[in-house]
Amino acid sequence: MFEAYPFLTAIASGLLSLIGALLGVLATHFLSDRRKRREELPEQKLKAYSDFINSASTIIAARRLGNTENNPEEFGSIIYSSTLL
Repeated sequence: MFEAYPFLTAIASGLLSLIGALLGVLATHFLSDRRKRREELPEQKLKAYSDFINSASTIIAARRLGNTENNPEEFGSIIYSSTLL
């Protein structure tokens, strides 16, 4: 089929190479993005857990020292950190 038109062989091989390169780039991007999200999730969970513990320990320490007033900022930080979990 392409013997009569040798320039079509060059065009077809060029298009196939371009399509293959685009597929390779898309697959690499997809897989690296997925890996990046998978690596960030444990870091976010660890930060949320530590924020929660710090907020709870601050409130507990304040209660032990006799501060029985409810500070909305203290509870807000606990609520915010627990939503990240």
